Amino acid sequence: MSGIHDEEKYFSDVSETILKKINILAAGLVKIKNRVAETRDEMWVETHIVRNFDDAAHLSTLLNAVSLEERQYISESKQLSQLKRMLETPYFGRVDFIENGNEKAETIYVGINSLSDDNDRFFFVYDWRAPISSLFYDYGIGESSFAAPDGIIKGETILKRQYKTEKGKLIFYCDTDLTIGDEILKYELSKTSDAKIKVIINTIQQEQNRIIRSDADNLLVFGPAGSGKTSVGRHRLAYLLYKNRSGLNSAGIRIFSSSYIFSTYISGVIPELGEEDVQTLDFLDLFDKHLKKRAHDMFFQIESLIENDDPSHSMYIKIKHSKDFVDFTEQYIKSFFPNEIGDAIFFEKIICDKNKIMSLYADRTSKSTLQSKTGRVTDYLSECYDEFFAAETQLIHDTFNDHYDEKFNKQEIKEHFEIYKALSVNQYKNLLSPDAVVLYNRIVRAYAVKNNLPQKFTKFTESSLEQEILFYEDALMLLYIEILIGKIKAEPAVRHILIDEAQDM
Repeated sequence: MSGIHDEEKYFSDVSETILKKINILAAGLVKIKNRVAETRDEMWVETHIVRNFDDAAHLSTLLNAVSLEERQYISESKQLSQLKRMLETPYFGRVDFIENGNEKAETIYVGINSLSDDNDRFFFVYDWRAPISSLFYDYGIGESSFAAPDGIIKGETILKRQYKTEKGKLIFYCDTDLTIGDEILKYELSKTSDAKIKVIINTIQQEQNRIIRSDADNLLVFGPAGSGKTSVGRHRLAYLLYKNRSGLNSAGIRIFSSSYIFSTYISGVIPELGEEDVQTLDFLDLFDKHLKKRAHDMFFQIESLIENDDPSHSMYIKIKHSKDFVDFTEQYIKSFFPNEIGDAIFFEKIICDKNKIMSLYADRTSKSTLQSKTGRVTDYLSECYDEFFAAETQLIHDTFNDHYDEKFNKQEIKEHFEIYKALSVNQYKNLLSPDAVVLYNRIVRAYAVKNNLPQKFTKFTESSLEQEILFYEDALMLLYIEILIGKIKAEPAVRHILIDEAQDM
């Protein structure tokens, strides 16, 4: 087993390798930047006026060259950032592992990112998310195994070591067995807190590691305050980005937190783990994006309830947050069908009868929404009006001339008809897919009647919705209604969502 001098030499060799790679990458980035600038100058001087096909082809070639160079610049810039981060802490763990059937142990150093030679044949450091790195988290001295691409590799761990580094210097190391060594934990806990959640890859416990590397599609993590749920959740996202790096990037992940304050507390962890940052959202972000009015946050709601002697508001919140009210809202919107549908007309001429409109509006699939059903109707009505105009141009011309007592030309007739069509189609659009506030008021009134609630409940909600800033509970329901009616579209590019502090939502 290696002693302090061997460890110091290896640490120095790894640091030197990182520094060399940093210098090479930095010099390469300067060259790329200069080439892009030269190509852009050439594009401006030679082809800012496209005169023929050859000019267009040359411009296309230059644009492709710039695009390739820019992609390379972004990729190598990310590598440079990772290497600079590694220079601070090249690695934090080591495992000596003898595979069954072999006599010689393989020494595996574990760090925040992988570091290999120029041909990727020898790894100085393995990324903490690599399959082989699970040996460090899951096993102590003795029999051990890890899941490699070709199957399970079994063997024996004969050494498990942890390192503490700061600012590119090896401070100390200690040998340990199954759990993280007390020396490392004490050192980490003694450091001054900056009110930010910290990266825990050097202190991940076996159970935490199983959660981080789980293959489950949906994962629910329970634990008391301070048990590391939030840290584990972020480390899992970094692991998913690493594991699925060919088809997943940070744009495909969202973090949903309980408040802006909590978002600030958890910020910056994923970049420290070697990945691009992930967008963090809370309900206020969704309100700002999707609702027409601003909304108070959850803390204002709590404060107003404490300061208000009237218990009615708290009772109304309880009702609106109940499963029964939510189920009622879903069913109301699912079965929504306006009674006042009439024929679509041009003056007294029927363009489309109401039975056809009702048939188009009826549910076609279980995924139909008010928005999709309304879209079917309005698209069809637009076609009907267009066909009517093409077939009855003279009738339309005469009707407008008689109605306005004017002599319109063909272009003016077309413009008047388009306005008439737009007004008619928009009328059906508002009728078939009402505004969320209108629907919410109807739902509250219907629910109050069904459950024999006091009229004050309905009046209170109507008054609240007229305020400049919405109450939190009403904003939540309006947001949900917008989703149910189909006005808020799903984001298919988002494949993973971490909901943090779900009990506070």
